[in-house]
Amino acid sequence: MKIIVDTNIVFSGILNSSGNIGRLLIHSKGILEFYSSEYLLVEIESHFPKLLKLTDLGSDELSELIATVTRDITFLSDSFCQNLL
Repeated sequence: MKIIVDTNIVFSGILNSSGNIGRLLIHSKGILEFYSSEYLLVEIESHFPKLLKLTDLGSDELSELIATVTRDITFLSDSFCQNLL
């Protein structure tokens, strides 16, 4: 099944990686296919300081968690996404 994820879903997975959304994003390889715009990565980067405060993780730990949560998301170019509209 193909699923489009937005920033709110990924942020939820980052803030609560042991919750339902976090577990789905991390452990669904081969079952679900996640897609998002490359802009999601820009959003994560711009909110990195706030995520640091909310998670109480160090910078390296948060970067590792973000990589884990997003590793199975296929990122589509913004221009490709615009053409879909």
